[in-house]
Amino acid sequence: MAARLRTAGAALAVLLSLPVCAAAPAAVNPYEATVAGEPSGELRTATIVEALKQVAVRATGRRAAATDPALAGLYAGARQYVQTLTPASPGQVTVGFDAAAVEPALARAGQPLWNGERPLTLVVLLAANGQLLEAGSAAEPRRQLEHAAAARGVALVYPTRAASEQLAPRLEDVRRGELAPLLELAHRYGAEELLLGTQAGSELHYAAAGRVALGQLPGSAEDALHALVDRYAADGALAPGTALSAVVVELHGINDARAYAGARRALEALGPVRSVSFTEADHDVVRVAVTLRGSADALRRALSQAPHVLVDSAPGAETIRMRLAP
Repeated sequence: MAARLRTAGAALAVLLSLPVCAAAPAAVNPYEATVAGEPSGELRTATIVEALKQVAVRATGRRAAATDPALAGLYAGARQYVQTLTPASPGQVTVGFDAAAVEPALARAGQPLWNGERPLTLVVLLAANGQLLEAGSAAEPRRQLEHAAAARGVALVYPTRAASEQLAPRLEDVRRGELAPLLELAHRYGAEELLLGTQAGSELHYAAAGRVALGQLPGSAEDALHALVDRYAADGALAPGTALSAVVVELHGINDARAYAGARRALEALGPVRSVSFTEADHDVVRVAVTLRGSADALRRALSQAPHVLVDSAPGAETIRMRLAP
């Protein structure tokens, strides 16, 4: 491990000069899954069950959820949870499930629930000479990483090579096993976590740093990412049986789809919020059902601390009224 960190240190000056202009990866919706099928046709029950199994793995943070006998009843009624069918690549369809219905069903089955706020991870892959591996030469580990990330509902970002402001390298820190400079690079990409892969012979060896510090990770790229996400989920999941509540929120001043999307994102970004589901619309007011940890007052407090949000709702009121500040 020390040798690999020394290699990382030798490459740090190059890495810290990499840009922070990479496009942010799209947010991952844990309650959507892409499977074989056509949205215009009738999807086979087995196909919908497969999609719901993918969602259960993402929502609970447990790979075993796909085959857990405790979820047999959930999978048997998979069709009732389908909310949307959207075309994906040719021959594939993205199935969206009703999070407000699926989460309580998972909780009743004794499953943990993983917070929808998944940490973004910066992946740094280094060749044996300390140079950053190009996408082509790292095609297989990147394929494995992306496959595992999609299965677990997390997003990855990679360094790019445009010019950027230099950071002072702290090579001695890295040689002592301190990855703070690389974590600083991760933060510049908006990432909370770092996955470092260093080449030794024909293989890449992986280590993780950040809020979740696992040191050396096992096996292939896919194994390493699964191990890292297992820890993410363990740290961020609600314990089985944790009570959730549902609160009606009125979004005021919603004049178009962009305004609705902005208000919904503001809600989904709040720590206690587990899911947001559309209920009805009346002129410029849209009502949504918000599933969260805690009470309506917990949501009201979180909204009062959120930027660009105005709350017009008395303490104790069953319905919360909010609008985005101009």
